Amino acid sequence: KAVGKGGTVIAIDAEAAMVEYLAKRSAELGPAKIVPRKVGPDDPELQTASVDGVLTLDTWHHVKGQEAYAKKVYEGLKQGGRFVVVDYEVGAETGPPKEMRLDPGQVKRQLEAAGFRVESSGFAFCATM
Repeated sequence: KAVGKGGTVIAIDAEAAMVEYLAKRSAELGPAKIVPRKVGPDDPELQTASVDGVLTLDTWHHVKGQEAYAKKVYEGLKQGGRFVVVDYEVGAETGPPKEMRLDPGQVKRQLEAAGFRVESSGFAFCATM
């Protein structure tokens, strides 16, 4: 809904079951065009300067090679694009096992190393070019 009828959402996931689930629900998730795509766990597989924004929601702790992944996201964004990372707070009552959770300072450093300017609020980061 955030991108409207004329927009396209590329919904990527490394798990085939999640891609299949998104494909089945794409019509009800509109009005934007939803394009589910399976990718590897270490590469969002974006063409250079091809997207306006990227959102990771409660999955950054699963990404292997986060700094390298962030660099690939940076390359895939159009000028002025945004990369938003939302993940579990270290002390949250729910979420992944505590040992998988990431310190907010670590995530900020990863995004900055990839070239982003980072603003954060709790464990939500908005990284811009």
